[in-house]
Amino acid sequence: MLKVFTISALVMLIGISGVNAARSSSRNLRSLSEQKADELEKARDKAMEALFNQTEQSHASTETITFLGPKNGWGFVIKKASCYSAQGKKLGILDAGTLFKYHDVKSSSGNDMLLARIRRRGEWSQDCLLACPDVAAYEGDPEKVDIKIVKNLRDYFVLKAKVDSYEKQLRQRKSEKNPYYKSYLAVVKKYNESIAVAHKMKIEAEKLTGIRKTTAHENLRSFKYKQEQLKQALHQVGQKYKSYKSEVSINSLAVDDPELNRLKQELAVAKSKVEDLIPEEIN
Repeated sequence: MLKVFTISALVMLIGISGVNAARSSSRNLRSLSEQKADELEKARDKAMEALFNQTEQSHASTETITFLGPKNGWGFVIKKASCYSAQGKKLGILDAGTLFKYHDVKSSSGNDMLLARIRRRGEWSQDCLLACPDVAAYEGDPEKVDIKIVKNLRDYFVLKAKVDSYEKQLRQRKSEKNPYYKSYLAVVKKYNESIAVAHKMKIEAEKLTGIRKTTAHENLRSFKYKQEQLKQALHQVGQKYKSYKSEVSINSLAVDDPELNRLKQELAVAKSKVEDLIPEEIN
C-alpha cells in the first residue's frame, strides 16, 4: 500500500483504501512566480502586518513545520523550491514535479529538511537538503513503485504548479487595475523604509552617551511621530485598496480566461488518475 506524507501541519497518511491523520501546526502554501510579483507580494505582506497587527517592525513567521513521516522514502517537489548543501549553501532552484528520494530527516532552526537525492537524466544526484513544506513525500522506493503511478503523480504536480502560477499572474493583473494600487504600494514602500530607518536610529542612539544620546532619542521620538502619521496614511489607503478589491473580486478575471480553463481541464484529468494519493491541502 502506497502512503503519502503531506509535509505540513496536517500530515496525512493516505493509503489506497484509507486515510489516517496526525496534526502538528497550520501553514499556508505559497506558489512562487516572477520576481516582480514576489517583491510586490512581500510588500503587501509587510503592509498587512502594519494594518492588522499595528506593529512597528515586520516580523517573519516563527511557525515551523515538522515532518511526521518516516526517515526514508521518496516524493516530488510541489512548487519552485530551493535545494541546499548539507552546509546550508544554496545549490539551485528545482521545478515542480522534480523526483527525489530521501534517506534522512534533519531538524533546523526553521522547517525540517529532507536529506535527498534528485533524479536527473536517469541518475540520482549527490545529497542535498529540501525543505519539507516544498514537497509531497511517499513511503518506499520510487524504483519499486509502478512506473505509471510515478508518472501520473509527476504530471499532476507539474500541472498544479502551472495552474497556481497562472492564477497568480491573473490576480496580479487584476490587482494592478485597482485605482488605489500604485498609491498603496508607494505608501507601503515609504512605511517599510521608515521601519528600517527607525531601527537604525535606535541602534545608533544606544551607542552614544550623555547629551548626544539624549538628542538622538529626541530625534527618534520625533521620527516615530512622523512614522505614526505615515502609518495612518497607510491604513487609510489600505482600506480603500481592500474595499475596492472586495467589491471587484480578483477571481472574476479568471472565470472567462481560456488558457486557465484549458490548464484546469488538464489538471482535472491528471488528478483523476491519482486522486487518492494527493495531499488534501495541495488539491
